[in-house]
Amino acid sequence: MGYWAGTHPARLLKQGYPLAAAFFVLAPALFLLEESAFLYVLVYTLVVICQLALSNTAPFLALAYSYRLYWFYFLASLTYAWRIPSFFSAWALRHFSVSTGISTFTATVLALVFYFLIRKLPLPAKETGASRTITDQDIKTKLSRREQQIAYLLIQNLTNKEIAEQLFISEGTVENHNHRVYRKLGVPDRLELRTRYADKGLPGN
Repeated sequence: MGYWAGTHPARLLKQGYPLAAAFFVLAPALFLLEESAFLYVLVYTLVVICQLALSNTAPFLALAYSYRLYWFYFLASLTYAWRIPSFFSAWALRHFSVSTGISTFTATVLALVFYFLIRKLPLPAKETGASRTITDQDIKTKLSRREQQIAYLLIQNLTNKEIAEQLFISEGTVENHNHRVYRKLGVPDRLELRTRYADKGLPGN
């Protein structure tokens, strides 16, 4: 796609703003239908095209992070060493302009800031009643099968490492699932999840 963009800059510039609008429409849909891998790939592709087409990319990457696009989580994890923004900036400087290179670097750094904010700040509860109990029915209707497994293991007070070992997944994957479980059930953390879980017997029964 990078080669295509380099050989068709005029076409990209003409299509940039409609694609940007499409991204803003698709991002909330992705947020609601986050189980769809196809939407992840589609929105990720649109963001890359917008990044190539527009001079100011910061809003797109920042919004992408705020909607928890996990492709960008991977990108952010690599950004710890500042290699990704440097690479993108150098590539943009070479193929486009100084302003594009600077804005690309700014966009990536801003996206990383959003990444840290989303991961570190507590999520607001969706329910108006902060003390509303969480039942097995809530867990079964609001969460995917994998998220249900994660939720019950969190209720049993297992650590991320213990959950990862039991489900044969990485700790990073567990942490990502944790955030989705908290958001869908309207709790800020695992302590609140355990406190508000109504069925105090064996989870899942």
